[in-house]
Amino acid sequence: MNVLVNCFKNASFIFAVMFFMAAFWGRAAAVNEGFNPRMMHEANKMISCYEAEILKSGPSLDSYEWIIKGLKIRRTAYFNSEDGAGIEAKIIEKYKKILEIDPVHYEALCELIGAEINAGAAGGQLDKLDGIVKNNPSRYEARLLKGRVQFYNADFDGAIVEITKAVSMIPAEKKDESSYYKKMLEAANKFSSVMKKNAIDGEKNLIAEDSGAQKYYSLALVFLDEEMVKYPANIDKGIELLKKAIEKDPGHCESYIKLGETLGRLRGDYKEAMKTLVKVDSITKEKAVLKRARLLRQRYYQLNISKGKAKKK
Repeated sequence: MNVLVNCFKNASFIFAVMFFMAAFWGRAAAVNEGFNPRMMHEANKMISCYEAEILKSGPSLDSYEWIIKGLKIRRTAYFNSEDGAGIEAKIIEKYKKILEIDPVHYEALCELIGAEINAGAAGGQLDKLDGIVKNNPSRYEARLLKGRVQFYNADFDGAIVEITKAVSMIPAEKKDESSYYKKMLEAANKFSSVMKKNAIDGEKNLIAEDSGAQKYYSLALVFLDEEMVKYPANIDKGIELLKKAIEKDPGHCESYIKLGETLGRLRGDYKEAMKTLVKVDSITKEKAVLKRARLLRQRYYQLNISKGKAKKK
């Protein structure tokens, strides 16, 4: 704190920084919208001060933690911009420096694991989070991350337990953080019922061989949920289930439409999406179904043309 006083003689600024961080924690503002330029100026001073302190006295947890606070103020100001992405990389770099000093630093571990999960790398994180939760039973952040990984792994019952517990531990001033996870909790309850109703084996990921197309289709919708597809392996699983549904019933129009949409929207494979969607024309005469398939086909046709033009430039 002495270093901070030397850098910022105006004590009211210290309060302002801490208030600002609390107010914006877990919240996303538009780029520069309503942002106080003086706050950015002071944040830059904070970062420069502690970087100089590291050069003078060597690395320390205190210095890195204050640099991260300054960078998070920058991140809020530039949310959703290229600058924001660069700042995020710097924050991750500083957390890694913290772990070099303190390998069990709770916040750094959670932030780095969270960044990996956000990048789609949920695999292999569960064992790490188990240990962190066990060593920090009274803290909620690692529990939320653990529940999120279980959700992506289609362990919905496990996710329900962890997220429910974690949400109950979030302090009142940080309730904004809970809204995202409450929605995930609702989805987990819904998907758990779908998995059980359609007789999927949670450990072996199998469905009875005599299951019909609708069961595979219903399960595919779980794996292709907007949240689930943040983990890329779930896209593969969803496509696999849709193809199995079509194999079971070559006349199952909804599976063709969902497969075409998935190949186009999530994979960017517009040609294969169109090939899949055109098959609907030969298996139904229902106008509403045909219209949906043709509109998607038209969209991917246009996107494929645009993609071809972009490659020529």
